[in-house]
Amino acid sequence: MNRLAPGRAARAAGTALAIAVVLQPLVAPSPSRADDRVEEGRKLFKDHGCPQCHGFGGKGDGYLLGMLKEPVRMHDWTDAATMRQLDDAYLFDITKKGGEALGKNKVMLKYAHKLDDEQIRSIVVFVRSVATPAP
Repeated sequence: MNRLAPGRAARAAGTALAIAVVLQPLVAPSPSRADDRVEEGRKLFKDHGCPQCHGFGGKGDGYLLGMLKEPVRMHDWTDAATMRQLDDAYLFDITKKGGEALGKNKVMLKYAHKLDDEQIRSIVVFVRSVATPAP
């Protein structure tokens, strides 16, 4: 069995601890960073007019729905059971590519030309945050 001398063992432990401290924020975002991401997503969601269809609380009760010529089935994002059926990749793709590209309703517009991938991911984080309890 290889054993480190006491001085080397202490240095190795110190190095491992330093690496863990440096890498921890990259692995698990702090609550404040997660909160910032939710807030960024909420702002993008609002600024790009998403509540007009999805509602401000994510219940799918936006005021424009009653004005559409064709019926649209909206998801209630506040329902955790519903949200467990929608993975992040789907939410990302439908936001980026629009509903028609995914075989859904064309009323869901594509946002690839307005939002970059990180902004879309922030919106997905926000959408996930409105479910009670969170999925």
